[in-house]
Amino acid sequence: MNADRPAIRPTRALLRKLGIGSLIDGQSFLVLGDQAIASANNFLTSVIIGRICSQDEFGLYVLGFSIIIFAATAQSALILSPFSVISPRLDHREGLLYSGSSLIGQLLFSLLAGAALIVAGLLHPAQGGIDRLGPVLIALGLVLAFVQLREYCRQVSFARLEVRGAFSFDLMTLGLQGAGLLLLAFSGSLNAVHAYYTIGLACGLPSLLWLLFNARSFSFQFARAGLDFGRNWSMGKWLLGTSILYAGSNQIYPWVLAAFRGPEATGVLAAGLGTVFIANPFLIGMNNLMGPRAAHAMAHGGIPEVRKVIFRGIRLFLVVMGFFCLFMLFFGGTAVELLYGPNYAGFGNVVRVLALSQLVSALAFPINSGLLAMDKPDVGFKSYLLSLAVMILVGFWLVKSFGPLGAAWGLLLGNAAATAFRWTALKKILSESEA
Repeated sequence: MNADRPAIRPTRALLRKLGIGSLIDGQSFLVLGDQAIASANNFLTSVIIGRICSQDEFGLYVLGFSIIIFAATAQSALILSPFSVISPRLDHREGLLYSGSSLIGQLLFSLLAGAALIVAGLLHPAQGGIDRLGPVLIALGLVLAFVQLREYCRQVSFARLEVRGAFSFDLMTLGLQGAGLLLLAFSGSLNAVHAYYTIGLACGLPSLLWLLFNARSFSFQFARAGLDFGRNWSMGKWLLGTSILYAGSNQIYPWVLAAFRGPEATGVLAAGLGTVFIANPFLIGMNNLMGPRAAHAMAHGGIPEVRKVIFRGIRLFLVVMGFFCLFMLFFGGTAVELLYGPNYAGFGNVVRVLALSQLVSALAFPINSGLLAMDKPDVGFKSYLLSLAVMILVGFWLVKSFGPLGAAWGLLLGNAAATAFRWTALKKILSESEA
């Protein structure tokens, strides 16, 4: 170990000079490793389906995945984000009861959302629309509870700053999901519907094991669950509105693209997004850690401590994501072709614009974590109102006129507007706290 120290010290010194050394510790690397596994799951699934299936089938998978993302944002708003902010403020017994209430709410939410998707899938043929989407909606409805339960288990672990168990948990999910998809591919039966059934199974088994091993962390009182939902709602109503606006300003682009240009164009956008999502292990991993750290900082040190977490996070994301964006500006076209095959050659500009969009969006992550810790969830809602206005005013026209490239530009402009609004609001809040 001593032999490694001369090589490690310059790196640590550089991180301290940048003011981000305190964010990179043993726990951070464990979180990043866990997120690398979780992101690899989504990334490899996207690559396997994109290479094995047609662009049309890949487009159907992406439309289904956009529904999962929307459901996940609502799940985060109503359950996970309030849990991350509120749980550090509670004593042991209150924490057990609140955890039990959150699990009850999680299961009810997933079952209701899954039932709605099944009904939508059954009604879809009568309503027309994109061919073969009905079976995809039914498959999503049947597996959504397992997919969301997996995310619940992960985020509760992060909120408690207990990430070792999440690491093995996500590793098991990766193995099951990868093996199932490859088996479907080699048997010639891989399609969007079968992929979602495989994903549900791969998420469900490890989640049930996690709940079994962590049963002592929950205490259930059904009467208490209603009271705790009311506590969540004071914050969650803003976050739910933010989730809906986010879906309207970001996740709806694949659907608009499919309506104007067909599922094949949606597949092109998905390939571009999949390429820039290579950075997700770092991006989402650090965001998973920063939210709980900001909440704990607020509980123990107030706004001055939260401010430190925010600005260290901004510097960290700017450095790492800046280098990644620069790489994609030069090699994005080559990367998308290598990952998804020759059918996606010539779409380098889509990847470059999406990389810029991801950089701008990343800078908002530490700001949002700090705002939630300071009980300012309304700022995110207002920022996505602005992003939605950008989509309505220019986004539809960009998609109709330029296809996948127009959708990429729409995402960039909307994310830039939302990030700028959050930054302005943060500066005002910090100035008022120092007055």
